[in-house]
Amino acid sequence: MLVFSRSLLIKVFLFAFATLFLAYCASQTTQNTVTPADLNLPKGFTPPPVTKLTGVGTNSQATLSPKGNLMAFISEMRPNHENPQIYILDLGSGEERRVTYQDGVTSHVTFSPDGRRIVYSSTTDEAKEDSNFIKESLEKLTGKERKEEKPTFFWENQPTEIYSSFINGSRIERLTHIKHYDAEATIDPKDHSIIFVSARDKFLNLHVMSTTGVYLKKLTFSKTPKAQPVLSPNGQYLAWVEYNNDFTSAHIFVGNASAKKPKQITSGEGIHFQPTWLPDNQTLIFSSNRDDKSNYELYSIKRDGSCLQRLTWHTGNETEPSASKSGNDYVFTSDRSGEKQIYKSTYKTAEECNNI
Repeated sequence: MLVFSRSLLIKVFLFAFATLFLAYCASQTTQNTVTPADLNLPKGFTPPPVTKLTGVGTNSQATLSPKGNLMAFISEMRPNHENPQIYILDLGSGEERRVTYQDGVTSHVTFSPDGRRIVYSSTTDEAKEDSNFIKESLEKLTGKERKEEKPTFFWENQPTEIYSSFINGSRIERLTHIKHYDAEATIDPKDHSIIFVSARDKFLNLHVMSTTGVYLKKLTFSKTPKAQPVLSPNGQYLAWVEYNNDFTSAHIFVGNASAKKPKQITSGEGIHFQPTWLPDNQTLIFSSNRDDKSNYELYSIKRDGSCLQRLTWHTGNETEPSASKSGNDYVFTSDRSGEKQIYKSTYKTAEECNNI
């Protein structure tokens, strides 16, 4: 049996996840208003103020609590740790606190409907349990990586599990125990069941389990990769993303809470992903490079696919929006300052309802 030192395992984990598609980042409050370097703003449109919320390390994947007073996010490359950890920021006082102290990669944090707990993803356990993953990671580290006959997207084989804890980090519970990728949880506000993405059957599909981790059923069955499920605030609708098989295109779908009666609500070329619901249960904000393949901006759209509107015009990439459940504020990730940080803005469109 191979035995690896803790320091070597940590190096392996960090190396293996260095190319993760989503940023897993770090934060400290710096309440300053950003002057945007906007591109081709619509005539007569004044964008709402944007406030920078983080500044230490790199920060991303923010999510707001049900009351909108707290923000959980992923933070990395800080003076006291490099790997991604969860922090919670009090938006009123500006005080932040670290929640997780894990090795591996922590990601995809969300609040429970009552705001008392968080659910998140981490590689802290399964990466140590998967001998094949350790072997492949060591091959990458030593430059002896074998070329795959059939390339796969990185999500499919990541040793990621879903966890729950109180917002202070106590009472950690591991909810999934299946090899490969289990992540990207969204919680039903009615019965607190958890919809998540899993590669347990080789393909990325949507599944549902109870709040204690008891597996209930599979919701989608196709080979088309699914990602980023998010339930509406009233729990009646589910939005998610479907990629093409080479992950060069992605579109947003909306169905009922069980992913039935799905409808594709975005169209056109490029990536359309990372949806979040506004409190009206009708409008979603998402990120896309539909207008410029090299630049991501934020857009909004109705759940029936109407009223597509662009919300941001900036030289930086605007991604990972998360809307408040109690107002029109939202937070998002941007690299406009040269590195990924989290910003806050207010939902405002240039026109009433102009399909673009």
